[in-house]
Amino acid sequence: VSARQRALQLSNSADVLVSLGRSMEAVGRIDEAVAAFQSVGLSATRLEVVDLGTLRSKALLHVGRADDAEITARTAVALMADACPDAAPTSDTACAAAGRALAALGRSLLALQRHGEAEATFRAADSWLTASLGATHA
Repeated sequence: VSARQRALQLSNSADVLVSLGRSMEAVGRIDEAVAAFQSVGLSATRLEVVDLGTLRSKALLHVGRADDAEITARTAVALMADACPDAAPTSDTACAAAGRALAALGRSLLALQRHGEAEATFRAADSWLTASLGATHA
C-alpha cells in the first residue's frame, strides 16, 4: 500500500469512526493521515487537505471542542480562498469542497452560540454547494 493510499484509507476510516461516535479516535486517524502524507514527502492536494480539515472539525465538534473545530474549519476555508473567489461560486469540485468547509465552519459557530455568523456562513455554504451542482440543476 502506497503512502497516499494509506493516508486516504485513514481518512475514510476516520469518517466512519465519527459516525460511530468515536470522534477522538477519528481525530487521531486524521492526524495519522496527514503524517502519512508528510512522512514520504507527499503533499496532499488542496482538496485532500480541506476534506481532512472538514472531517477533523466535525470530529472535534462531536467531542465538544467547538473552539478547536472553528479553528480547523477556518483553516480549511482559507485554503480554498485562492481556488474559489467568494464573488463567483462555480460548478467544480474545488468549490464543492469550499462549500463543505463553510458548512463545517457554520456548525462550529452554531455550537459556539454565534447564531448570526453561523447563518451567514451556512448561506455562503449553500451558495457554493448549489453552484457546484452545475447550471443544469434547478
